[in-house]
Amino acid sequence: MKMSPMHFEALRVAILARYTAADRVAMWSRYVARGLSATRFRWDMFWASGYQIQKLYDAGLNDLHIDTALRDILPIRDLEKV
Repeated sequence: MKMSPMHFEALRVAILARYTAADRVAMWSRYVARGLSATRFRWDMFWASGYQIQKLYDAGLNDLHIDTALRDILPIRDLEKV
């Protein structure tokens, strides 16, 4: 992953602080019911967190790098287990 540990942790904290684990599971089930993708879910969680994406772009990251981090922060397999 190209994202620095510092940026990754700040992003992880911002996203996970926004919604409880139960909320994320419930939201994911609604995304599935509507036929929305896991990518859409991850990015919606990112935008809802209020994290400033410009910080990541300024660090030389692009959307693919950010999505890799989002996959680690919001693994779909964990949302489907509950």
